[in-house]
Amino acid sequence: MVRPVIAALGGLALVAALCSPPVTAATAATSDGRAHHYDARGLDSCNAPTHSQMAAFWHQTRWWWWGVYIGGVNRACPNTNLAPHWISRELRRGWGLQPIWVGLQAPCANQSGLARMSWNQTRAYKQGRRTARHAYHRVQDLKMNGHTPVVYDMEAFDTSSGRCRRAVKAFVRGWTYQLRDKTPASPGYYGSSCASALTSMWYISPRPSYVWGANYGTGRKVKRMSCVRSDIWPTRLKQYTGGTNVTENGVTLNVDRDCAAGPMYAPRRRNVGVCS
Repeated sequence: MVRPVIAALGGLALVAALCSPPVTAATAATSDGRAHHYDARGLDSCNAPTHSQMAAFWHQTRWWWWGVYIGGVNRACPNTNLAPHWISRELRRGWGLQPIWVGLQAPCANQSGLARMSWNQTRAYKQGRRTARHAYHRVQDLKMNGHTPVVYDMEAFDTSSGRCRRAVKAFVRGWTYQLRDKTPASPGYYGSSCASALTSMWYISPRPSYVWGANYGTGRKVKRMSCVRSDIWPTRLKQYTGGTNVTENGVTLNVDRDCAAGPMYAPRRRNVGVCS
């Protein structure tokens, strides 16, 4: 996920009338989101799309939620569209949102040029707590409800290194404890289903409330995830395709495609029943 996403625009005139739909009971119950359960398809992108793009992808499509990067030292895009009014407007439209924080990465991360956590477990734990505080402050700055689920983006690392796994576990314990015990937020964990050690994170204490696994070429069903047992995390998200062009109502965006059977910041529950 840590990479810029480029949007290719087209047909905006076609969706101009969709950009500011009336707020009715059919489109949104409230602009104040809650942590609601979703069983529905979604998308994510590094930059939050414009309102016109979001309108095109909402109107009579199969997509119900969008993953948005709210911050982090390793965020790869400025995300200038993301602001309280953006979130409020898209909630009114009906979108569910999945906030993403991309902070310090594993000390043995495979990707170069990233800010990394400490190898020392005690320091890594403290870094995890500090990162969670920053993420929650950002949630508040964006005027999102305190019960917002926030997922931590942990890119692929050398999972064969026991020392590295222990550092990451310590960091995730700090992230989870700070959000779960010190705020109302729900802490999540994103990464490659195999190369980010999702299963290992199930056995830490405290453990994340949910996971979001990247596992391409295995279908959209969230229970089919390589290296993750089907009985672990009964609430989970799955990123099943990465960096593909998707066109809706004449607008094309380069996005990742996802499915959710788990928590979402949203105006209501969405149980379309296509992911679990």
